[in-house]
Amino acid sequence: MDTQYRRILLPLDGSGVAKSAVATAAAMSRMFNSELLLVTVLHESVKLPRSVAAGSGSSDSEVEGVAGSEQSARSTAASYLEQLAKDLRETGVHASCATVVNTDPASEIVLTARDRGAQMIVMASRGRSGLVRGLLGSVTDRVIHSSPIPVMVVPADGGHNADGWTPQSIIAPLDGSELAETALPHVESISRAANIPITLVRAVPFPTTYGGDPYGGLPAGLFESAAEDEKEAKRYLSTIATRLRARGRIIETHVSNGHPRSEITQIAQDTSDSIVVMTTRGVSGLTRWVVGSIADSVVRSSGVPVLVIPPTTGI
Repeated sequence: MDTQYRRILLPLDGSGVAKSAVATAAAMSRMFNSELLLVTVLHESVKLPRSVAAGSGSSDSEVEGVAGSEQSARSTAASYLEQLAKDLRETGVHASCATVVNTDPASEIVLTARDRGAQMIVMASRGRSGLVRGLLGSVTDRVIHSSPIPVMVVPADGGHNADGWTPQSIIAPLDGSELAETALPHVESISRAANIPITLVRAVPFPTTYGGDPYGGLPAGLFESAAEDEKEAKRYLSTIATRLRARGRIIETHVSNGHPRSEITQIAQDTSDSIVVMTTRGVSGLTRWVVGSIADSVVRSSGVPVLVIPPTTGI
Protein backbone atom coordinates (compact mmCIF):
# COMPACT_ATOMS: atom_id res chain seq x y z
CA MET A 1 0.00 0.00 0.00
CA ASP A 2 1.39 3.36 -1.03
CA THR A 3 1.53 6.28 1.34
CA GLN A 4 0.67 9.71 -0.03
CA TYR A 5 1.80 13.03 1.39
CA ARG A 6 -0.80 15.49 0.17
CA ARG A 7 0.28 18.27 2.55
CA ILE A 8 3.66 18.77 4.23
CA LEU A 9 4.19 21.10 7.20
CA LEU A 10 7.47 23.02 7.47
CA PRO A 11 7.95 24.97 10.75
CA LEU A 12 10.33 27.93 10.48
CA ASP A 13 11.59 30.45 13.02
CA GLY A 14 13.47 32.88 10.79
CA SER A 15 16.90 31.37 11.52
CA GLY A 16 19.31 30.05 8.93
CA VAL A 17 19.43 26.75 10.82
CA ALA A 18 15.69 26.22 10.55
CA LYS A 19 15.81 27.24 6.88
CA SER A 20 18.21 24.38 6.18
CA ALA A 21 15.18 22.08 6.09
CA VAL A 22 13.63 23.95 3.16
CA ALA A 23 15.45 22.03 0.40
CA THR A 24 14.36 18.65 1.75
CA ALA A 25 10.78 19.81 2.30
CA ALA A 26 10.69 21.28 -1.21
CA ALA A 27 12.02 18.04 -2.70
CA MET A 28 9.35 15.98 -0.95
CA SER A 29 6.66 18.44 -2.06
CA ARG A 30 7.73 18.27 -5.70
CA MET A 31 8.06 14.48 -5.64
CA PHE A 32 4.49 14.02 -4.41
CA ASN A 33 3.00 17.16 -6.00
CA SER A 34 1.84 18.13 -2.53
CA GLU A 35 1.21 21.44 -0.79
CA LEU A 36 4.05 22.73 1.37
CA LEU A 37 2.70 24.74 4.30
CA LEU A 38 5.25 27.10 5.89
CA VAL A 39 4.42 27.86 9.52
CA THR A 40 5.87 30.16 12.16
CA VAL A 41 4.77 29.84 15.78
CA LEU A 42 4.78 33.20 17.56
CA HIS A 43 4.99 33.21 21.33
CA GLU A 44 1.66 33.95 22.99
CA SER A 45 3.16 36.97 24.75
CA VAL A 46 2.71 38.97 21.55
CA LYS A 47 -1.05 38.56 21.82
CA LEU A 48 -3.23 41.23 23.37
CA PRO A 49 -3.74 40.28 27.04
CA ARG A 50 -7.32 39.56 28.06
CA SER A 51 -7.27 42.32 30.65
CA VAL A 52 -6.26 44.83 28.01
CA ALA A 53 -8.64 43.48 25.41
CA ALA A 54 -11.46 43.74 27.95
CA GLY A 55 -10.61 47.35 28.72
CA SER A 56 -9.94 46.74 32.40
CA GLY A 57 -8.58 50.15 33.27
CA SER A 58 -5.54 50.10 30.95
CA SER A 59 -4.62 53.35 29.28
CA ASP A 60 -5.06 53.92 25.58
CA SER A 61 -1.28 54.05 25.14
CA GLU A 62 -0.87 50.62 26.78
CA VAL A 63 -3.51 49.14 24.52
CA GLU A 64 -1.93 50.69 21.45
CA GLY A 65 1.55 49.54 22.51
CA VAL A 66 0.55 45.89 22.99
CA ALA A 67 -1.56 45.86 19.85
CA GLY A 68 1.30 47.41 17.90
CA SER A 69 3.73 44.79 19.19
CA GLU A 70 1.38 42.00 18.19
CA GLN A 71 0.78 43.50 14.77
CA SER A 72 4.50 44.07 14.19
CA ALA A 73 5.40 40.49 15.09
CA ARG A 74 2.68 39.05 12.90
CA SER A 75 3.59 41.35 10.02
CA THR A 76 7.28 40.49 10.20
CA ALA A 77 6.59 36.75 10.34
CA ALA A 78 4.02 36.93 7.54
CA SER A 79 6.38 38.87 5.27
CA TYR A 80 9.20 36.41 5.91
CA LEU A 81 7.03 33.38 5.15
CA GLU A 82 5.39 34.92 2.10
CA GLN A 83 8.73 35.83 0.51
CA LEU A 84 10.01 32.31 1.07
CA ALA A 85 6.77 30.85 -0.29
CA LYS A 86 7.10 33.05 -3.37
CA ASP A 87 10.64 31.83 -3.98
CA LEU A 88 9.51 28.22 -3.64
CA ARG A 89 6.61 28.69 -6.04
CA GLU A 90 9.13 29.79 -8.66
CA THR A 91 10.80 26.36 -8.31
CA GLY A 92 7.54 24.48 -8.85
CA VAL A 93 6.48 24.00 -5.22
CA HIS A 94 2.84 24.53 -4.20
CA ALA A 95 3.72 26.68 -1.20
CA SER A 96 1.41 28.43 1.26
CA CYS A 97 2.04 29.95 4.68
CA ALA A 98 0.45 30.56 8.07
CA THR A 99 1.34 32.29 11.34
CA VAL A 100 0.03 30.78 14.57
CA VAL A 101 0.37 31.73 18.24
CA ASN A 102 1.11 29.52 21.23
CA THR A 103 3.40 29.45 24.27
CA ASP A 104 4.32 25.83 23.40
CA PRO A 105 5.75 25.62 19.87
CA ALA A 106 6.03 21.80 19.83
CA SER A 107 2.38 21.31 20.75
CA GLU A 108 1.28 23.97 18.28
CA ILE A 109 3.24 22.34 15.44
CA VAL A 110 1.55 19.00 16.08
CA LEU A 111 -1.88 20.65 16.45
CA THR A 112 -1.44 22.71 13.29
CA ALA A 113 -0.40 19.62 11.35
CA ARG A 114 -3.56 17.90 12.56
CA ASP A 115 -5.87 20.86 11.92
CA ARG A 116 -4.43 21.50 8.45
CA GLY A 117 -4.53 17.83 7.44
CA ALA A 118 -0.77 17.38 6.99
CA GLN A 119 0.72 13.93 6.44
CA MET A 120 4.34 14.87 7.18
CA ILE A 121 6.31 17.42 9.22
CA VAL A 122 9.79 18.48 8.08
CA MET A 123 12.06 20.17 10.63
CA ALA A 124 15.71 21.09 11.09
CA SER A 125 17.55 19.29 13.86
CA ARG A 126 18.66 22.45 15.65
CA GLY A 127 17.33 26.00 15.69
CA ARG A 128 19.19 28.79 17.42
CA SER A 129 17.80 32.24 16.78
CA GLY A 130 15.55 34.16 14.47
CA LEU A 131 12.15 35.78 14.39
CA VAL A 132 10.88 33.81 17.37
CA ARG A 133 14.15 33.30 19.26
CA GLY A 134 14.80 29.65 18.47
CA LEU A 135 11.71 27.66 17.58
CA LEU A 136 13.62 24.44 17.05
CA GLY A 137 16.15 22.33 18.95
CA SER A 138 14.47 20.55 21.87
CA VAL A 139 11.20 21.40 20.10
CA THR A 140 12.18 19.01 17.30
CA ASP A 141 12.70 16.20 19.80
CA ARG A 142 9.31 16.82 21.35
CA VAL A 143 7.59 16.87 17.98
CA ILE A 144 9.24 13.58 17.00
CA HIS A 145 8.02 11.88 20.15
CA SER A 146 4.49 13.32 20.15
CA SER A 147 3.52 13.57 16.50
CA PRO A 148 1.04 10.97 15.18
CA ILE A 149 2.36 11.58 11.65
CA PRO A 150 5.87 11.07 10.22
CA VAL A 151 8.51 13.68 11.01
CA MET A 152 11.50 14.20 8.73
CA VAL A 153 14.45 15.67 10.61
CA VAL A 154 17.05 17.45 8.49
CA PRO A 155 20.59 18.13 9.72
CA ALA A 156 21.20 21.81 10.29
CA ASP A 157 24.14 21.88 7.88
CA GLY A 158 22.30 20.13 5.05
CA GLY A 159 23.51 22.68 2.52
CA HIS A 160 21.20 21.68 -0.37
CA ASN A 161 19.69 24.14 -2.84
CA ALA A 162 15.94 24.45 -2.50
CA ASP A 163 15.40 24.38 -6.24
CA GLY A 164 17.40 21.32 -7.21
CA TRP A 165 18.04 18.69 -4.54
CA THR A 166 16.34 15.29 -4.54
CA PRO A 167 17.27 12.16 -2.60
CA GLN A 168 19.09 9.47 -4.58
CA SER A 169 18.79 6.52 -2.19
CA ILE A 170 16.70 5.31 0.75
CA ILE A 171 18.13 3.44 3.72
CA ALA A 172 15.58 1.36 5.60
CA PRO A 173 16.78 -0.14 8.90
CA LEU A 174 14.81 -3.21 10.06
CA ASP A 175 15.15 -5.14 13.31
CA GLY A 176 12.90 -8.08 12.45
CA SER A 177 9.86 -6.71 14.26
CA GLU A 178 6.47 -6.03 12.69
CA LEU A 179 6.63 -2.52 14.10
CA ALA A 180 9.85 -1.72 12.25
CA GLU A 181 8.25 -2.99 9.04
CA THR A 182 5.48 -0.40 9.30
CA ALA A 183 8.00 2.02 7.77
CA LEU A 184 8.05 0.04 4.52
CA PRO A 185 4.94 1.63 2.90
CA HIS A 186 6.62 5.02 3.38
CA VAL A 187 9.87 3.64 1.97
CA GLU A 188 8.09 2.27 -1.09
CA SER A 189 6.16 5.47 -1.73
CA ILE A 190 9.26 7.65 -1.66
CA SER A 191 11.18 5.15 -3.78
CA ARG A 192 8.44 5.10 -6.38
CA ALA A 193 7.95 8.89 -6.40
CA ALA A 194 11.67 9.60 -6.79
CA ASN A 195 12.53 6.43 -8.73
CA ILE A 196 15.42 5.64 -6.39
CA PRO A 197 16.80 2.40 -4.91
CA ILE A 198 16.27 1.09 -1.38
CA THR A 199 18.91 -0.41 0.90
CA LEU A 200 17.50 -2.68 3.60
CA VAL A 201 19.79 -2.75 6.65
CA ARG A 202 20.16 -5.18 9.54
CA ALA A 203 22.83 -4.83 12.19
CA VAL A 204 23.55 -7.90 14.32
CA PRO A 205 25.22 -6.93 17.60
CA PHE A 206 28.17 -9.18 18.41
CA PRO A 207 27.52 -11.12 21.65
CA THR A 208 29.48 -10.11 24.75
CA THR A 209 30.07 -11.79 28.11
CA TYR A 210 30.34 -10.25 31.56
CA GLY A 211 32.16 -11.70 34.55
CA GLY A 212 33.93 -14.42 32.56
CA ASP A 213 37.60 -15.42 32.57
CA PRO A 214 39.48 -12.45 31.04
CA TYR A 215 42.29 -14.82 29.94
CA GLY A 216 40.17 -17.65 28.70
CA GLY A 217 38.83 -15.97 25.57
CA LEU A 218 35.26 -16.12 24.31
CA PRO A 219 33.42 -19.44 24.29
CA ALA A 220 33.16 -21.03 20.84
CA GLY A 221 29.39 -21.12 21.20
CA LEU A 222 29.24 -17.34 21.07
CA PHE A 223 30.81 -17.27 17.61
CA GLU A 224 28.43 -19.97 16.41
CA SER A 225 25.49 -18.00 17.81
CA ALA A 226 26.67 -14.81 16.08
CA ALA A 227 27.08 -16.65 12.77
CA GLU A 228 23.57 -18.09 13.04
CA ASP A 229 22.13 -14.66 13.88
CA GLU A 230 23.81 -13.24 10.77
CA LYS A 231 22.42 -16.03 8.58
CA GLU A 232 18.94 -15.45 9.97
CA ALA A 233 19.25 -11.70 9.36
CA LYS A 234 20.23 -12.33 5.74
CA ARG A 235 17.29 -14.71 5.25
CA TYR A 236 14.95 -12.14 6.75
CA LEU A 237 16.13 -9.28 4.53
CA SER A 238 16.08 -11.56 1.50
CA THR A 239 12.41 -12.29 2.12
CA ILE A 240 11.56 -8.58 2.39
CA ALA A 241 13.69 -7.77 -0.67
CA THR A 242 11.96 -10.42 -2.79
CA ARG A 243 8.57 -8.98 -1.91
CA LEU A 244 9.61 -5.42 -2.78
CA ARG A 245 11.35 -6.40 -6.01
CA ALA A 246 8.14 -8.09 -7.13
CA ARG A 247 6.54 -4.65 -6.92
CA GLY A 248 9.21 -3.06 -9.10
CA ARG A 249 11.56 -1.67 -6.46
CA ILE A 250 15.36 -1.75 -6.82
CA ILE A 251 16.61 -3.34 -3.60
CA GLU A 252 19.99 -3.90 -1.98
CA THR A 253 20.51 -5.59 1.37
CA HIS A 254 23.20 -5.01 3.95
CA VAL A 255 23.85 -7.17 7.03
CA SER A 256 26.72 -6.42 9.36
CA ASN A 257 27.96 -7.11 12.88
CA GLY A 258 27.99 -4.10 15.14
CA HIS A 259 25.86 -1.65 17.02
CA PRO A 260 22.79 -0.67 14.93
CA ARG A 261 23.31 3.05 15.50
CA SER A 262 26.90 2.95 14.25
CA GLU A 263 26.14 0.69 11.31
CA ILE A 264 23.13 2.71 10.10
CA THR A 265 25.04 5.97 10.51
CA GLN A 266 28.03 4.66 8.58
CA ILE A 267 25.90 3.44 5.68
CA ALA A 268 24.07 6.77 5.56
CA GLN A 269 27.33 8.71 5.49
CA ASP A 270 28.78 6.45 2.79
CA THR A 271 25.72 6.81 0.52
CA SER A 272 25.47 10.07 -1.43
CA ASP A 273 22.24 12.06 -1.09
CA SER A 274 20.53 9.40 0.98
CA ILE A 275 17.66 9.59 3.42
CA VAL A 276 16.90 7.18 6.27
CA VAL A 277 13.34 5.99 6.89
CA MET A 278 12.71 4.16 10.16
CA THR A 279 10.21 3.70 12.94
CA THR A 280 10.49 4.89 16.51
CA ARG A 281 9.80 2.93 19.68
CA GLY A 282 10.32 -0.51 18.18
CA VAL A 283 10.07 -3.07 20.95
CA SER A 284 11.78 -6.26 19.85
CA GLY A 285 12.95 -8.34 16.96
CA LEU A 286 15.48 -10.94 15.96
CA THR A 287 18.33 -8.86 17.34
CA ARG A 288 16.24 -7.25 20.08
CA TRP A 289 17.37 -3.68 19.61
CA VAL A 290 15.06 -0.86 20.49
CA VAL A 291 14.21 1.31 17.50
CA GLY A 292 13.26 4.32 19.63
CA SER A 293 16.73 4.89 21.05
CA ILE A 294 18.34 3.91 17.75
CA ALA A 295 16.19 6.40 15.83
CA ASP A 296 17.17 9.18 18.23
CA SER A 297 20.84 8.35 17.74
CA VAL A 298 20.59 8.14 13.95
CA VAL A 299 18.81 11.51 13.81
CA ARG A 300 21.65 13.10 15.75
CA SER A 301 24.64 11.45 14.12
CA SER A 302 23.86 10.33 10.56
CA GLY A 303 24.17 13.74 8.90
CA VAL A 304 21.32 12.96 6.46
CA PRO A 305 17.56 13.57 6.56
CA VAL A 306 15.79 10.96 8.69
CA LEU A 307 12.07 10.26 8.31
CA VAL A 308 10.83 8.97 11.66
CA ILE A 309 7.61 6.95 11.44
CA PRO A 310 5.48 6.80 14.61
CA PRO A 311 3.98 3.39 15.41
CA THR A 312 0.43 4.78 15.30
CA THR A 313 0.68 6.28 11.82
CA GLY A 314 -2.23 5.27 9.65
CA ILE A 315 -1.98 7.53 6.63
